[in-house]
Amino acid sequence: MSKKILYITIFILVLILGFVFYWYSYRLEQIRKECYKEAYNKPAFRFVSNEDLYKQCLLSKGIK
Repeated sequence: MSKKILYITIFILVLILGFVFYWYSYRLEQIRKECYKEAYNKPAFRFVSNEDLYKQCLLSKGIK
């Protein structure tokens, strides 16, 4: 019985660590790549720079 509990505990820890990695690392990097492509593949307007478009995109997706 104790081996079963150990395996379940390890499995749950791996799931939690995987989710934390996804949420704080991989997901953020994908959002940044998407916003970079969106902002820098468009011509900038006269009063709005590509940098501002990039920051607006990040803010719209919840990243400061």
